[in-house]
Amino acid sequence: MFYAMDESRKNDFRDYLNLIQKPDKTQLNVTPSPGMVFLVYIDNLWNRVVCNVSADDKRSLELYMVDLGETLPYEDHVPKAKLPAELCKWPAFAIRCAFTPETASLPFQQYDIVDCSVVAVANDLLTVEHVVQKREAPDYAITRDTFTKAELEQLDDISSSTTNAMKAVLGYIPQDDAILCKHYNPDTKDCFKGSNCRLRHEPKDPDGWTVEKDTVSVSIPAQMEMPLPNTYVTLYPTCIVDVDLFYAQITGNKENERQYEQLMSAMNDPDAVANYKPLKLIPALGELVIAKYDGVWFRAIVCDAYDNTVSVFYVDYGNTATVGTNEVRRWEERFKYLPYQAVCCRIANIQRVKPWHLEAIEQLQSYILDQPIKTLIM
Repeated sequence: MFYAMDESRKNDFRDYLNLIQKPDKTQLNVTPSPGMVFLVYIDNLWNRVVCNVSADDKRSLELYMVDLGETLPYEDHVPKAKLPAELCKWPAFAIRCAFTPETASLPFQQYDIVDCSVVAVANDLLTVEHVVQKREAPDYAITRDTFTKAELEQLDDISSSTTNAMKAVLGYIPQDDAILCKHYNPDTKDCFKGSNCRLRHEPKDPDGWTVEKDTVSVSIPAQMEMPLPNTYVTLYPTCIVDVDLFYAQITGNKENERQYEQLMSAMNDPDAVANYKPLKLIPALGELVIAKYDGVWFRAIVCDAYDNTVSVFYVDYGNTATVGTNEVRRWEERFKYLPYQAVCCRIANIQRVKPWHLEAIEQLQSYILDQPIKTLIM
């Protein structure tokens, strides 16, 4: 046995539900007598119920929701109100139904729309037969045929200890069923609850993509003004990459230096740090984040991501490090007003004898790292 609603009356139900939400109500402060129809406030909505004596325990009461067919135990603290006389004439929307022939399980899920033919009507029980409509299988845009052999091998290589395929493939479990309204009507673009529904009114993607989207920042719009050729500037090298390549900060702009000091102070304020949000998902390559280095929080960009570590590039110093995911926080837009401070520089008229010559790199570090140098822009 199950309870159902006539699909043709869904608009009537929505109108009726809106009517009983009106604020003028007479509160009930006593326990209603069995058989009385009244209103209770459940799940942020007023609903019609009738109070009955429990079949399992004759000393307790239960609430039957006449428009939904659900039965709930009576609780005295739940807000109650009288049902206005002009609304008492509306018939109940929940219909008690039974299938013929009897089946061990129902051939549908809750909230599905199904076609039935009426076989018999006896008192308040409607005996129906399930009418199965032949439907063509959806032509999904993403199938195993759309993957390459390498992608299929990666897809099928799921550990035997994995119990959730969605988490294994996506890295997390989509929450579409908790976000999207099950009663969504594509014709009206809403559901029978109207403005009282707190869920999103949009259809599921026919190709299976989740509606969850996480927007991330990948660049800072503020750009540093570059010096002109044939001019002298003072650089403060912060990271040596190779014998002819290094990162440095341009010095001499007092206002920029003052703003950067304020930025670092704000980023490492204890109250700000306490409110930083941890990563929810594996970060995307190029995503802006806040990353720790030697106990200090800096602006950074994700270079690579693994299960428990993230490789980041510190945009204000030019160095790269691999840190634990517990040392990375989600980006905050209030820190993007200042340009990247690290500028990539190449030394003119130098030719490498071999790439990544460690001894030559260490010698260059001893000459210029962390000390101001006067340079000519070529």
